[in-house]
Amino acid sequence: MFHQGGSTAAQISLSMGQNPTEGIQSHKLPIADRTNSVPLQQMAPPPKPRKQKAPTLRRDKWEPVKARVIELHISQNLPLPEVKKIVEEEFKSSGFTAT
Repeated sequence: MFHQGGSTAAQISLSMGQNPTEGIQSHKLPIADRTNSVPLQQMAPPPKPRKQKAPTLRRDKWEPVKARVIELHISQNLPLPEVKKIVEEEFKSSGFTAT
């Protein structure tokens, strides 16, 4: 059953021994110690705290504000910073803050 010049699977596994990884070389990286380690640096600055979100108006309270903003900015062609001042003053009693 032996082939001339060839080996069977049983002969190959026997020639390797019981441990199949015995002939394989292991490549290990050196372990860093305190003498050659580099201090870690942050990649980005720490996040800044966000401003608190303005409270959302209900639809029934927003509609008059929206109409006034459209009237001032679109119809009267006032710049937005001026519209903001006027609307905040007019709707101060309802707690509106233009953002």
